Amino acid sequence: MEPISKEWTQSWAAERGFRVSADGPMRLSYESTSRGKRATLLIDSERTPSDLVLLANRIVRVESEDEDDQLSDEDQVYLFWISESNIWDEMTEALASCAFAALTNTTGALLDGRGFLLQPAESQIAVLLCLNAILFGWDVYVAPRSGSFLCHISHDQYIDLCTRDPQALEMTLKRFEAWGVEFRSIDEDGK
Repeated sequence: MEPISKEWTQSWAAERGFRVSADGPMRLSYESTSRGKRATLLIDSERTPSDLVLLANRIVRVESEDEDDQLSDEDQVYLFWISESNIWDEMTEALASCAFAALTNTTGALLDGRGFLLQPAESQIAVLLCLNAILFGWDVYVAPRSGSFLCHISHDQYIDLCTRDPQALEMTLKRFEAWGVEFRSIDEDGK
């Protein structure tokens, strides 16, 4: 697990055609994908713990049932970027920070704008980091190094998934079908 800086992430994003917000917490999006053409799933419904674990697995694409859905080497290296944390009460954030520190083997206060590049052998850690973000309600971006898709886990109880091409988006819809994924228009305020 390699720590990455905001500058590294901005450069990486620019090389892959991502737009990076200029104000406030760093946010990532595809230049050419409107919010209405993204697959979004809501996570505020009742979910069992196993549902959330499977959801985190799907985000990281640890395994695939489809033989045609083989991952390239760059699709197995993940960028994990915390855009915003410290949203909730002190006790919740203390537990979230403790869990994050244990998973990443880091110390010190959790700060927004912290990221990691996770290698293929660290896919289970990537799943746990996604699960941590879902459980504790952080704004996190997850993307393979190839930039083939972008996942935004939002503290507003939704996960926004987008891809570069329509065929990949259709595959994403199928992959997340069990979680009620569909095309939804979510504005910048999560509404």
